[in-house]
Amino acid sequence: MWYSEPRSDYQLVVTEECFCEGGTTHVRVRDGVVVHATQNGHPLRLPTNEALSVDDLFLLIYRGESQGWDMDITYDDTWGYPTHIVGDSGGSDGSFEIRVDSFEAYPPGQAP
Repeated sequence: MWYSEPRSDYQLVVTEECFCEGGTTHVRVRDGVVVHATQNGHPLRLPTNEALSVDDLFLLIYRGESQGWDMDITYDDTWGYPTHIVGDSGGSDGSFEIRVDSFEAYPPGQAP
């Protein structure tokens, strides 16, 4: 569903739990590009791999599936973006969980 009518202007809140620091990231996307992000309340310098857009979440899923990771994925019924990804890429530090805690799309040109 996401790619049948992709949203290019939106904001989302993503929580990551993994062997890395993880945390909660607020991400603002305009024209499909991350334009602003904060993690655990601190601004992130862009570009960064720590601010995941919906396209980044799909790329992570594709990467995991192509490399045979054990993954469980839930998608939003309305928009079709991944809302919950639990995976294990193998090894002692390979397990992770990513949740999209909130998502808000904007019509083109009407994002705050």
